[in-house]
Amino acid sequence: MIGIALSFQLLFVFVLLSALSNLEKQYERESHLRVVMGSLNALLNQMLATAASEGMFQATQNKPFRKLFIDGYAETVKQSAALQKTLISDPAADKDLKLLIQLIDDMNRAFAQGSKAMDSGSFDDMVQAFKQVRSMIEKAQIVSRATVQQMELENAQNRENQRQSKMFIMIVLVVGLSLNFAIFLVLLRYFASANQRRFALLANNINALSMERPLQDGLEGEDEVARLDHLLHQVNENLQQARRKEQAMIENAQDVICSLDRNLRFEQANNASSTIFMLDREDLIGKSLTSLVVPEDREKTSRALEEVISARSQCSFENRVKLPDGKSKDMLWNVVYSGEEQNLFCVAHDISGRKEVERLKQEVIAVVSHDLRAPLTSLGLTLNVLSEGGLGPLSEKALNRVTRAEASVAQLVSIINDLIDIEKFESGVISMDYKIYEGTELTEEAIAAVEESAAARGIRIESSNNLVKVVCDGQRIVRVLTNLLSNAIKFSPANSTVKVGCRAVNDGGPSKAERGVVFSVSDQGRGIAGDKLTLIFDRWKQVEKEDEREKGGSGLGLAICKALIDAHGGQIEALSEPNRCSTFKFFLPEKPPKTLS
Repeated sequence: MIGIALSFQLLFVFVLLSALSNLEKQYERESHLRVVMGSLNALLNQMLATAASEGMFQATQNKPFRKLFIDGYAETVKQSAALQKTLISDPAADKDLKLLIQLIDDMNRAFAQGSKAMDSGSFDDMVQAFKQVRSMIEKAQIVSRATVQQMELENAQNRENQRQSKMFIMIVLVVGLSLNFAIFLVLLRYFASANQRRFALLANNINALSMERPLQDGLEGEDEVARLDHLLHQVNENLQQARRKEQAMIENAQDVICSLDRNLRFEQANNASSTIFMLDREDLIGKSLTSLVVPEDREKTSRALEEVISARSQCSFENRVKLPDGKSKDMLWNVVYSGEEQNLFCVAHDISGRKEVERLKQEVIAVVSHDLRAPLTSLGLTLNVLSEGGLGPLSEKALNRVTRAEASVAQLVSIINDLIDIEKFESGVISMDYKIYEGTELTEEAIAAVEESAAARGIRIESSNNLVKVVCDGQRIVRVLTNLLSNAIKFSPANSTVKVGCRAVNDGGPSKAERGVVFSVSDQGRGIAGDKLTLIFDRWKQVEKEDEREKGGSGLGLAICKALIDAHGGQIEALSEPNRCSTFKFFLPEKPPKTLS
């Protein structure tokens, strides 16, 4: 279609240029004929005037007439040369014009003879020359009239040709413009139809992409629409690949991933749901979640999900799911509500194993607390009575053994107490007794608890407290300070200094923007390696393996400190320069969290 339109345009321009070129040639021919006719008339008039001057001189022998003849002859020669040049350059000159040129040459020769006769003074020669000139002028007039008539006829024909050329150009313009307009309309309709089809295909592909349907074949070409469609297919391919990966992750996940409608019925579920709930997916779809929950947890489950829907938020909760075989599983649910989809997206993790471990751990703690701690305490009291001589004097060797046994029993009881305490702290089954204390009051009480052990090694404790008030459980913070001071004394060289203090800050806590109080304990010991600064707050961790044997301790002290500080909503950290010093700091917020229960 475009090739046809372009060919027509080239033809139209060629025809129009040809017509204009022909018209221009006709105008040039007309102008040329007018010039020739004017030059011819001027030359004939000049020849007549020159011949008249020759005749008057012959009759009167008056010198002015001779001068007029000589000047006229010179002008005649000049004009005839110009006319001959014009006629010779005209390839269209006919035989009359060629004859006229010959007569003009003969007339110029006759004028030349008359000029010689005048110079010689021969009257007969002058008469003969004059007769010859007159005869030639008569012939030239006859030929000139014929030539002029021929030129006028040619001019008339040229004007007719010009009129026809103008009419032809007008017709070409009208027809060409009309056809151009028609071709424009056809092309406009063609391109509009083609673009409409292309845009319709693009729109259909966009709708198919949004509705997750297969896309139609891509558009060909390099225009913007084709590039946009190509990009759309690339996006669709990437989305399909992402969906396949997402679906594979969902289907291969070990946790239940599902969606619920507003009535808490299952809409979709992955393969893990069949394994965990022991139901086929076809049976699960459409079933209410609450029908799977044990009766004791149904109200809690419904309330939690309804709160998520009403608040358009998310939450986590635990419940127990009843299985077809009569058993139950403990599940941890993470739920988020989608306002756009009007449903709940859920991820449920089977925590039955963890719950069983927690139950067994509580049983172990109960056994340790009641069945092991009580006999050990009784054994410790008995050994104390023996060492004090309550059952009679002991030999020195026996006393040493009893004393060592008493210390070992006391260490075991201390480990049991620490283990019980840390389990209570980390499980949240403790209550905090918050009161307002002076920072100095807490540090001084902790210093008093370790003064004897510090003095035994010649270690000086320096206190640098500011006048600050802190809201905390005083007994537990003193325990933290005492534990930190005991570690500082234990790992400091003899006759060194341990520093303890507290100060108010405005940039504490994890956000570095909370107001509160920072307590610190610094020693001049061997320091702690950088890769162990965070590990030391884990259970049973010692800086060096030989510390448990040489320094004693269970490795639970710093874990208890961290649990107590976490319970206050604070943060504890260790800083160290190896082979120089260590500093333990903990931050207590100005407003602690509510009492745990």
